[in-house]
Formats: sequence, structure tokens, C-alpha cells
Amino acid sequence: MSLVSRILPILLTGLLLFARVLPSPAKRESKMRLVRRIHTYAATVDTTVDSSREAYSYLRTVINVKQRNGLLMSVPSCFLIARSKDRSFLTESYSNVRLVHYDEAVTTPLIRITTLPRGRHALDAFSRYLTPTVYGEYIFGNMLISPFHPRNAKFYSYHIDVVHSGNYISLRFKPKRISTQLVRGTARIDGLTGRIISCDFSGEYDHVGFTIKLVMGYKGLQSLFP
Repeated sequence: MSLVSRILPILLTGLLLFARVLPSPAKRESKMRLVRRIHTYAATVDTTVDSSREAYSYLRTVINVKQRNGLLMSVPSCFLIARSKDRSFLTESYSNVRLVHYDEAVTTPLIRITTLPRGRHALDAFSRYLTPTVYGEYIFGNMLISPFHPRNAKFYSYHIDVVHSGNYISLRFKPKRISTQLVRGTARIDGLTGRIISCDFSGEYDHVGFTIKLVMGYKGLQSLFP
């Protein structure tokens, strides 16, 4: 048996396995259509006729410090937490939330109780994570780049994990490069409209690691906010 005849079956087998790994053009197109629907969903919501622009929210937040981190000592608002003997802190708050635009909400705390040392000062470092705008270009302020905004598609890879009954789809997203401004996580999507039903994402910014889980509103302007 010649060398070519021995190598050829191996090459053919490798090509077949490689072809199985690559997604078909139909699957790629289906994924891109879904991502486009997610990215354009906010633009399809008519916010001019929505009167529910103000709401009240109760928030319960638990901050766990897994281990001492000397770097936190350099963050003024985290200094007391870093040196505290306690490793778990609880905050409860009741706030007024005014929805300005799909990517902007103004939150005014009315009542806040916390076990954080010097509560108000220390909580400032973490409060930025409590009012996410997932459809905006940034999730928080101008820090974390949202995977659900059309301008940011170039920063993320998207993968459809599961297609559930009722056109609900599980979507996984992750950064294309390492950056503290990018997040990774999963989202449950209405496949027909691109509406985010729920999502969770994690990352690290300013020496603070975080994991956030959100359940979005059902319709209208409220569907653009958790």
C-alpha cells in the first residue's frame, strides 16, 4: 500500500471532523438574525405613550468578601471594607426610580439600612452596580460595555445554547478580548421579538468582582429595565 493511500483516509477523516465543528451557514445566519433582533429591540419600543415612567423598588444586596485583598486598600471607598473583620455585608433600600430613556434611569434612595462600615460612603463604590441599563451602550455609567447594544457587537462572541419551546432561546456571550470593561454571561431571549427575559453576567472592575442576575420587565418601557 502506497504512502498516499495510507494518508488519504486520515486526511478525509480530519476534514469531516472539521466540517462537523464548523456551524452551517444556515445556523450562522439564524444566530445573526437573533442577535440583530436583540440589538434593535429597544428601538422598536414606543416610549412616547408609556406613562409608567416612575416606580418604586425594594433592593436587597449582599456583599461577600471572599478574602483579604490588599488592592482594595487603595480604593478609598473600599478601605473600611478591606480592613474590616467581617466578610459579609447586607444592605436593604427602598428607592424612587424615574425612567428617563431606555438607557438612563435616575434612582433616588428614600430609605437605606446597611451593615457596611460608614455605610453611605462605602456603598458608593458598589451602588453603580445596582441600576443596570442593559440595552444602553454601557450597562453602568460609562464603565461596562453592554453586549446587547448594536455598537458593541464587535466586542462579543455569541452562541445559542438551547432553543426552548415557545420560541425562548438561551444565549451565551463572552468577550472577544480581555478587558475589564467587558462581561460574560447568559440570557434568556424571546426569539420572536429579541426581548431579553432574564440575564446574568459577571466581570471585574476597579478591583471589584461581581455577578449580577436580572429579570426584565414584561412589556413597553418597563421591558427595557429590570
